[in-house]
Amino acid sequence: MRISRSIQGAMVVSLLVILPQCDLFKKTEKADRAQVADSSGAMADTQSGGEVLLTIDGHPRITVDRFESYMNTVLDAQPQLKQLINLMPEAETELFKSMANEELLQAWIAKNGIDQGAGYKKDLQMIQDFGKRQLAIKYFQEQHPAKISEAEVRKYYDENKKTTPELMTSRGGISAMLLSFEKPDEAENFFALVKDGKNDFVAKAREAKLPAKELKEVTEMSYEVEGPVRDALVAMTKFPATQMIKGKDKTYVVKATAKKEPQYVPFEQIKQRLEGFLQQQKMAELFTAELEKLKNEFKMVENKDYFDRRKKSKEEQMNKMMESQGQMQGSNDPQQPVMANAPAAIQGA
Repeated sequence: MRISRSIQGAMVVSLLVILPQCDLFKKTEKADRAQVADSSGAMADTQSGGEVLLTIDGHPRITVDRFESYMNTVLDAQPQLKQLINLMPEAETELFKSMANEELLQAWIAKNGIDQGAGYKKDLQMIQDFGKRQLAIKYFQEQHPAKISEAEVRKYYDENKKTTPELMTSRGGISAMLLSFEKPDEAENFFALVKDGKNDFVAKAREAKLPAKELKEVTEMSYEVEGPVRDALVAMTKFPATQMIKGKDKTYVVKATAKKEPQYVPFEQIKQRLEGFLQQQKMAELFTAELEKLKNEFKMVENKDYFDRRKKSKEEQMNKMMESQGQMQGSNDPQQPVMANAPAAIQGA
C-alpha cells in the first residue's frame, strides 16, 4: 500500500534525528536474566519490558514496552503521523517492521565488527558532536526564554497589517479603467469627451477603437502600475472620477470607479502565529546578546588575523587570474584595450 510505504519512509527519516543513547553496551548485573538489546547495543531486562516481540539468533531484541517507547519517540519527532496511526489499523505493524529492520542492521553491525572500524567511529563521533551542539543551543535557549506579551503582538499587528500580505484577506484598493496614448494631444481630446461624466468612458473608448485596460485593487504597493498612474489613483477621494495623467513616455486617461477598503485577518485568528514569529525574532536577539556576555565571561579570544590573511590571499589570487585572462584576450586583438575585451562579469567586478 502506498500509504504504508509513506509511513515506513517517514519513520526512517524520523529516526535519523533521534540521538543515540549514551549508555552504550550496558550489561545487567545478573547474567542469567533474560535480556533484550536496544538499537544502539544497550541491554534491557525483558522481565520488566513485557512480552517479547522480536528475537534475533535466539536472543530477545524488542519487547512491548520498548516498542511503545520507540513508537512514542517517532511520533514526537513526526507529530503529523499521529493522525495516520489512528486512521490506519496496520500502521503499528508497519512501524514495528521498520524497528525490526533497524534491529537486524544493528545485529549485522555488531556481528561483523563494523562499529569497531575507523569510518564508523568517525561518523558516530560526527553525529554525537552535532547532537551536542544542537542540545547546547536547545538548553541554552530554555534557560533564556523569550517572552512576548499580547500588547507586543497587538502592536506588531496594527503597525504591519497594511503592508503584510499574510495579515490581509483582501488588500482593497482602487478599481479603474485606463487608456494610454502615445500623443498628448490625442489624450487631451479623449479626456475632453469623458471628463464631465456625460459620456460613457468605455463606450467612447470602444467607438475610438482604443483598448481600455482594467485595473483592480490598485494600492501604493501596486508596483506593476506605472508610478504616476498609481500615485494619482491612490490620492483620489471621490468616485467615480476621471483624470489625465502624464507618464514618462505616454499620457494616460483614467477613470476610477470605486475604492474597496482592505480587509484584514482578525487579530484573534492570527495572534498565535504572530506570537510564535515574534518569539523567534526576540529569541534570536536575546541569544546574540547573551552570547556576547558569555564571550566576556569566558574570556573568548578570536584569531581574526587568520581569516584576514586568508581573505587577502584569495583576493590576490583572484586579481592575478583576472589579469591573466585580460592579457590573454588582449593578445587576440592588440588594437583594443585589455578591459574592453574582458568578459562582462570581469568588467563589472
